[in-house]
Amino acid sequence: MRVELTIISMLAVADGLNDCFWRGDVELEDGDPSFQAEQVFRLFNRVSDADVKRLAKIVYELPSLSVGDLIVFSGHAFRIETSGFKQLDLQEQLLSQFFPEGASASPEVNDKD
Repeated sequence: MRVELTIISMLAVADGLNDCFWRGDVELEDGDPSFQAEQVFRLFNRVSDADVKRLAKIVYELPSLSVGDLIVFSGHAFRIETSGFKQLDLQEQLLSQFFPEGASASPEVNDKD
């Protein structure tokens, strides 16, 4: 399924970079949001030369995803933790202001195994 994804890099924020977020469409497998967050994590990390080329093709110039980064897609917001993800409880108003697709998030916490 194709989703609009927003990534906010906390490393870029800390470094004072003007461009600290990326937004684009990506293809994710169907599944629960925590499974899809795992897919996003893998897609946006540079492990191999193929990853570097794939990310360059979509003009992703932020660092690989790491602890503290935020990912938002399909009405769900996650923060990358040292082990897994924390699904964030963001108010509808905040999400709709920054992510106009009308997103809403639940307060559940989903950790990867």
